[in-house]
Amino acid sequence: MNRYEGFHLLRESGQTKPTPVVYAVPKPTSRTFSLPIGFFTHGWVHALTNTEIAAFMMMADLAVRPVPGPPIGEGLHLDGDDRRAWFGLERTRTTCCRISSPTVF
Repeated sequence: MNRYEGFHLLRESGQTKPTPVVYAVPKPTSRTFSLPIGFFTHGWVHALTNTEIAAFMMMADLAVRPVPGPPIGEGLHLDGDDRRAWFGLERTRTTCCRISSPTVF
């Protein structure tokens, strides 16, 4: 028997149930974002802190999220109220995050 035979990903909801819920690929109509494969293959997932990973994932989500209101200059912007409402994250060192050029992995 292969070491990985019968291996199944579980849903990452954090909920524990007597019977684990098997991961399902999101439907095409689900709002999702992508991470570059290099985030994992180049070890960034292990090199960054949890806070840095959360910030990176917020930026990936903001890059594809339709944000209401007029644009605020260049880059991606996130104020404290939206950060708490959309991502459940409390105040960090800055209340506005901005990326002016794409991150390369």
